[in-house]
Amino acid sequence: MLVGDEVRLRLPGNPEYGRMARTASTSLARGLGFSFREVEDLGLAIDESVVLLWQPSDEDLPGLELVLTTTEDGLMAALTLTVGPDDELPPALSSDALARFVELSAELGRWTSTVRADGVDIVGRRAR
Repeated sequence: MLVGDEVRLRLPGNPEYGRMARTASTSLARGLGFSFREVEDLGLAIDESVVLLWQPSDEDLPGLELVLTTTEDGLMAALTLTVGPDDELPPALSSDALARFVELSAELGRWTSTVRADGVDIVGRRAR
């Protein structure tokens, strides 16, 4: 794999597809030489990001796009809600869900997470 390679996965707005984001991310991380623990931490970060972005609601959920980008010493995963040109982003993330995500993110070892209005970025570097 080359630095800057991108893998894109677009998921319909259905939580049943959330597992695919974890599988794609952790498979790529394993291929890049991340340790077992680092791969498991990434899987947890992806799972929690999906839960945070696809909060239960009575309304239709927006789609989700996962972009995995290889870096010189690691991997970047960006999860972004996808909405049509006439659609609006869901209301602001609930404080309870965001607090839980921040708490879990603090325990993710080499992975750091940043929450955006429309998604989550997760960046990790391999242990040397």
